[in-house]
Amino acid sequence: MGTKLVRRKGLILAVLALAACKAEVKRAAVAAVPQVRATVITIETKIQPANKTFTHSIVIAGDKARSLDEIDRWRLFDLKANTVTVIDDIGKSYRTQPITPLEKNDFHATRETKPLQGVNATLWTAQKGGYVRQLWIGSHPAVPPQLFSMMSGINTPGFPLAEHAELPYLNKKLVVDKTVTRIESKDVPASLFAIAPAYTRR
Repeated sequence: MGTKLVRRKGLILAVLALAACKAEVKRAAVAAVPQVRATVITIETKIQPANKTFTHSIVIAGDKARSLDEIDRWRLFDLKANTVTVIDDIGKSYRTQPITPLEKNDFHATRETKPLQGVNATLWTAQKGGYVRQLWIGSHPAVPPQLFSMMSGINTPGFPLAEHAELPYLNKKLVVDKTVTRIESKDVPASLFAIAPAYTRR
């Protein structure tokens, strides 16, 4: 009985040692990937009547920003140069162009405000026929004030911390709600902001 107990303890210790070794290897592999400090905005999207929920992030490091929900063909924004680079991972090419702000848009600020993510957000609205869109715009210190305008073409002084949209679809109403659930600073792979050297400029 004593021999079996010793063997069992020995097996448990061996398993624990193997798990610890794997964890060290995994940490070493992660550390080997070049990292950069970034602001990460996490956004949750809910769609009705499909009853679906999605989560994606926008990452900002220095003067560069991108949305991680764009795959295969994505945009890299240069906040300092006021340009956008469109990268095509399928065609292995990219092009850079200046961003021209719109002189006006259909959104209008209201006097309604509420606190979101630690700042005071103002309600902006737009409506055309059955289409309704509401943006709760706030100026968060960790988010560049021009980022949303660059990404969307909508000229507003801040970033939407919450959003509600309604659109008639067949005999139903499509409803989309977006909420910023977290704004944090953390390390992310530097490759998120890099264009592969082999890509061709168009």
